[in-house]
Amino acid sequence: MEKISRMKWRPTSESFSRLPLRDDNAAWAPDFIHNLGIFETQDAETPKDDALGLLKLASEVEHAVLVQYLYGASSISSGNAASVQAKNKLTRIAVQEMLHLLSTQNLLIALGGPSALHLERDVLRARSDLNPMSFDLEPISRLTLAKYIITEMPAKIPDVTLNDRVAKLKDMVSQNGNVQAHRVGAIYAPLMWLFQSDDDPIGPLHLSTDLGFRPGWHLKPEDFIDPAIIVKHAATRDEWRATGATYVLDAIQSMDAGRQLLTKLSSQGEGWDGNQDSHFYEFIELLDLFDAGNLTFNELPNNPAGRVKPPFDSPTVAPITDSYTILWSDLFDIRYTMIVLDIAYSLSLPRDNPQRGKVIELCFDDGMVPVLGLLADKLTSLPLNDDRSKGFAAPTYGCIFQALPTDSDSLLALQRTALLREESTLTAIKSHGNFGTDQDGSELIAQFADQGGFHDRRKLVFHA
Repeated sequence: MEKISRMKWRPTSESFSRLPLRDDNAAWAPDFIHNLGIFETQDAETPKDDALGLLKLASEVEHAVLVQYLYGASSISSGNAASVQAKNKLTRIAVQEMLHLLSTQNLLIALGGPSALHLERDVLRARSDLNPMSFDLEPISRLTLAKYIITEMPAKIPDVTLNDRVAKLKDMVSQNGNVQAHRVGAIYAPLMWLFQSDDDPIGPLHLSTDLGFRPGWHLKPEDFIDPAIIVKHAATRDEWRATGATYVLDAIQSMDAGRQLLTKLSSQGEGWDGNQDSHFYEFIELLDLFDAGNLTFNELPNNPAGRVKPPFDSPTVAPITDSYTILWSDLFDIRYTMIVLDIAYSLSLPRDNPQRGKVIELCFDDGMVPVLGLLADKLTSLPLNDDRSKGFAAPTYGCIFQALPTDSDSLLALQRTALLREESTLTAIKSHGNFGTDQDGSELIAQFADQGGFHDRRKLVFHA
């Protein structure tokens, strides 16, 4: 299936269209409808085209925010109990966002099979001045938390005091940001309309044509592919270790199931159903801790960048110019890209392929926490520039490959390419003049390069 590359994050005829609104819209009508319009995929000829485009955009947004939350978590030190609590909370939210990303893949699989997979981050999302928020790898601050709160906020906040507080945060962000911050819900509401069987308003959002949604613009049962293919490829809770009640990940085969999954995702993010454990309310709690002065921090730069530059919606960049540090950022970006490839490659394989389980296991045990965590810690101990005048570096989260294929053979080829890049990067680090006096770096590289190490184990799985 052809990638939808013509999408842009704009409520105009170039990408998305604002549908006409009546003056007597229901009081529920969320602000984003009035301010942004109802978004649609450009040139979508059918509701299925529209759903596929919006889901691909949603997946990029989920991918982007989970990385930003991880970076924010790394800026919180473990100096006291409140800081440990905040760091753990933000990391848990990032994990939940990763499962939201997997859920969007399940929705794409249900409509288009594995050829509809979309694990990119900056192909559709970055080309816009109307993102929920720009892509900023930035340490936690009051402004950062305000961006997170606005991104996750529900359309309506029943508590008047909290609503006024959030309105002030939104004003602060609009005065200090390069984009008009708004809710991720601006993407999910039209998706929920598409997954309705008809125009009759249903809970929990009670969307209607009176709010500007297009009459009859809904998916049909025949828009879903063969259930046997869905079962073969969809991500499951067990294989992705999402067995706890706080995790959302479902395989779906119908409009009702798809709408229910979208409802769960929206609820966990926005908390409009009173869910106090939602990301919105969790970020409010983090802001309370910040305002009380209870948190301690690591000093990190905004948007550290090695050879892989941040997406062009990042408002500022802190380039890494130290020749030794930039090699470590290369290694970090390779490993981060490998994780993205692991997700894409595993979902491209049927569940009865033993390679699928091996790749997912590798993604967890030699990817997300152990390896990225070690490399992130290493980068925060290295200088941004040669004379150390600009402080220390930080994890860069650069996507080496942007437009990803969806077939397993091409994804396997990219995995092998990434392994070759890692091998040459490990050699370059060991050959650098600073390596001989870098005891911590030497020990870390040994975990990669020794027989049975991180690099060797990946080679065995991918037969490289």
